[in-house]
Amino acid sequence: MLTRRAATLAAAAAAQLVDHYGATREIQTKSAGFYQFSGNGEERQAQMDALAKEREETERKRKARDEVGDAVKRKRESEGEERKRKIEAKRREMEEKRKRLKSGSVGGDRGATGP
Repeated sequence: MLTRRAATLAAAAAAQLVDHYGATREIQTKSAGFYQFSGNGEERQAQMDALAKEREETERKRKARDEVGDAVKRKRESEGEERKRKIEAKRREMEEKRKRLKSGSVGGDRGATGP
């Protein structure tokens, strides 16, 4: 009994202490973003570091692209607001012109045909 326990403990001590996820042992669908890391600890860490650097680079580029996109969006919005202001000014101008013509033609007709 004691020897069996000692043998089990010795086998456990000899076994790898860190058990990483093994894609070859799992049966599942792997997506486009799947990355299989090495079983070797040092190589695995190097791969993870490289992946982290790539992620940082991607995030930096995405942020730069979004900033440019935001600037373009702000410019379009300001152009749209300017266009709306011009249209509203033109509407007011046309409304004033209609009022003047209407008041002038109504008053002119009364004076010409009135008693």
